[in-house]
Amino acid sequence: MSWRKKNPHEPVRAWNTHFQRQPLRSWRRDGESMQRKSEMPDPVQPGPEEAMLFRQLQENQERLLLVQQAANIGIFDWNIQTGLVTWSKEAEGLFGLQSGGFKESFAAWEACLHPDDLPEARRKVFESIDRKTNLDIQFRVIWPDDQSIHWIYAKARTFYDLQ
Repeated sequence: MSWRKKNPHEPVRAWNTHFQRQPLRSWRRDGESMQRKSEMPDPVQPGPEEAMLFRQLQENQERLLLVQQAANIGIFDWNIQTGLVTWSKEAEGLFGLQSGGFKESFAAWEACLHPDDLPEARRKVFESIDRKTNLDIQFRVIWPDDQSIHWIYAKARTFYDLQ
């Protein structure tokens, strides 16, 4: 689902994580660390193809972030089977939440909506899932810090398992 509003006020940061393999160590009886003389080859050392794919992934993530910022949209993912909802930092800002302020559930999304818009928004969300159609709605949200009301335009598409 994408959310869009006018006049963004929230700066956005990108997070990149990398993992580094630690050298193998052996231990003497006195407890001191000692580097192994012959380390086994690193089985997770990326080859040139993996390194290229990783760079492409990073570039695509950066492009997605730029698009979200330029268009003033946020993205969320809702796993209906597990109930887990994840939001981009941009989506949290559109709902007046601080980064990390979303509680990762459908009920948390519902709590953000204006009470007059909640029943219709819920109906349309579940109707689009049941009918396997795209969601295209507008609703109001109430920001928690100042109780100001903001309009959100939301579009969503549901992906189904092949079963």
